[in-house]
Parts: sequence; structure tokens; C-alpha cells
Amino acid sequence: MVAAGLSGIESGTKLYISNLHYGVTSEDLQELFSEMGHLKHCAVHYDSYRHPTGSAEVIFTRRSEALAALKRYNNMRLDGKAMKIEVIGAELGLSAAAVPQISVVPGASRRGQREVVMMYGSSLALPLLLDSQVM
Repeated sequence: MVAAGLSGIESGTKLYISNLHYGVTSEDLQELFSEMGHLKHCAVHYDSYRHPTGSAEVIFTRRSEALAALKRYNNMRLDGKAMKIEVIGAELGLSAAAVPQISVVPGASRRGQREVVMMYGSSLALPLLLDSQVM
């Protein structure tokens, strides 16, 4: 079994924004973040009842622009709440072959998963399987 979701080379750099005021729209974020560069995608997240969750994602074409936006807007107040921003997803130019391959971690817990991600950086998504999930 191989880390899922990393096929080929990713293009763009994704920022995850949390702690958003529930009144912030995708258009608000599009306007704000496009000041830093070209956006491929910008969307506020909603729950199953179509209520905003207070989080969003923005994907920049260029990594340098995403990092500039992170530096400029992280902890900046938008509609009275300080945005929390982090880089997520595969690095620009990172191929699946360059990602550490994890198949089974006996007794892996959510805490253990977080520790592995912390070890390799928050920009990697590494799904871990429990022994009982492997056939």
C-alpha cells in the first residue's frame, strides 16, 4: 500500500485558512489573496447544512506567491478574527517517488499520525493504516 493522493507532479501551492469569521465569502478571499498573485482556486468550506465552517482553501499558481501571502496574512484580522494560515498538499515539483512511503504503522493513532506529519512537514499528507485495516 502506498501513500494515496500524490500521483505525479502537483502544480500550485495550497493554503489552508482557518479561524475565519462565518461572514467571510469566497469572493472576499479571492479579492484579498489575488493581491499576492495568480489564484487557481479559492473556496470557503461549508458543512452539510451549507453553513460556513470557518475555514477555506486558496491555491496559488506559484509557490513564491503562496508563501508571500502566508507571511503577509497569517494572524491578520479579517472581519475581526485573526486568520490562521498553513501550507498543505504536495510541494511544487514534488513527485510521488520523493514522498516517504508508509504502508503499516502498528497501532497508529491520530496523535501518531500527527507526529509523522510533523516529522516530515505539514505539507505532506500521509495516510496511516492500523494493522486491522491491512489484509
